[in-house]
Amino acid sequence: MELFSARLVSISDETPTVKRLEFEIQESGFTYKPGQWIDFYARIEGIQTVAGFSLTSSPFNNSGRIELAVKRSPHPVSAYLHGQAQIGETYQISNGMGPVFYDRQIGDEIVLIAGGIGVTPLISMFRTVRDHWQEVKATLIYSDNDPQEFAYGQELRNSVSQHQNLDVHFTLTGDHESAPEWITHRGRIDQAWLQALKAPELAHYFLCGPQPMLAALGQELSALGVPRVCIHYEEW
Repeated sequence: MELFSARLVSISDETPTVKRLEFEIQESGFTYKPGQWIDFYARIEGIQTVAGFSLTSSPFNNSGRIELAVKRSPHPVSAYLHGQAQIGETYQISNGMGPVFYDRQIGDEIVLIAGGIGVTPLISMFRTVRDHWQEVKATLIYSDNDPQEFAYGQELRNSVSQHQNLDVHFTLTGDHESAPEWITHRGRIDQAWLQALKAPELAHYFLCGPQPMLAALGQELSALGVPRVCIHYEEW
């Protein structure tokens, strides 16, 4: 597997548990498609350790940089990036991998359904449509159990206000007495809400989140008439 050097150029808090990290690719030839993930290698206490992370950036940004959004977890690489990573450090990454990605030829309308940090590969697709394929209609339906944990929430809302081809809907599953006004639904993403949103039958659906959520959504989308070939699962 070919590896590329990626130098950390910025790190910031995206949510209380998610770090946003930007890297500069040091060599030519690195490629990925909207929605793909990379193998990410960090040397921790002298041991080369690997984790898989979805890219949140668009592959067409022409900046030579990529972005990741990493949720804090016990995994050694995640823990290192949250607690010890320093600007200027260099890591090794693979090319983009995985069969689930959005290609422009697939169609003119996509619906992205995210649960929690499963939003990350969908952010790459959303940004690509926003910045490069504005003839495509993209809708993001995003669920989380904590109103503070909607990663990229402000960017998503700003994008919708500026682009007629984009739409975003947020739903809160946790038991909270109050929520920001931009959260317009309570409860899980189910068939009734999808019907209320007029979810299109002929769009391509990209789903990423907890396994039980993906299984339930697959059944509910099929019940709404969405062909199985149009339902794409990104499973971790």
